Amino acid sequence: MKKTLARGVAIAAVVAGGVAAAAPAQANTFTTSFRHGAVKYVDGEDKICVSGSGGYAATVVVSPVNGVGPTVRVTDAAGGRTWTCKDGLKYAYEDSRYRFRATSYMGQIAGGAASGYFWS
Repeated sequence: MKKTLARGVAIAAVVAGGVAAAAPAQANTFTTSFRHGAVKYVDGEDKICVSGSGGYAATVVVSPVNGVGPTVRVTDAAGGRTWTCKDGLKYAYEDSRYRFRATSYMGQIAGGAASGYFWS
């Protein structure tokens, strides 16, 4: 009886592990603020956006971690808390890991910066 129960538990664990491994990676929608700027990704629309504030322009560069897929650069030159977006990630492979690097600046004066990773 114990062997049968142990075998059943082992089989259930293998099946559950197979299902978990086969599940696709979760993409996300996020907004990250940093000094004099913000960056956001809208998963359902595959848009990457950036916004400067207080007269500071902001730029975000998004690139695939594995080097396969589009690299997208978006600049908000206005610096007036409006979003500037591009839908350049609509051509990315689904469930690809991306890195973003965002900076704000006023001419040669650095404002702030943010970076991170997300799934497209």
